Amino acid sequence: MHHVDHFFPKSHLQRRRLEKVGCDSAYIDDCLTARDRLANLQLLEGLLNVSKNDSLPADWLASTYPDAVQRQAIVDRHDLGNVPATVFEFWDFYEGRRHRMRERLSSLLSHGAN
Repeated sequence: MHHVDHFFPKSHLQRRRLEKVGCDSAYIDDCLTARDRLANLQLLEGLLNVSKNDSLPADWLASTYPDAVQRQAIVDRHDLGNVPATVFEFWDFYEGRRHRMRERLSSLLSHGAN
């Protein structure tokens, strides 16, 4: 059974927590808006989702996929790009993944129309 997972955990994208680490108000607003949108979501098997818990993305990938080739395959398959290690990298990750997902969808749809 698959679960919908927040790739960058919701617990790290809470207003109070972002303020505490020194994020400015505009960045916090952007993060809160993007937190529950498609570019920050993924389907994970239930056991993987439970093991991921509130881990930051880079830490989780490294511990779950210690083999660099396997880890890169996961990154490529899910359009992850540069996987963030801190909340300060979330917005760039989100925008990059959103763009890659849009490109992939556009490519798939244009090939399907032929």
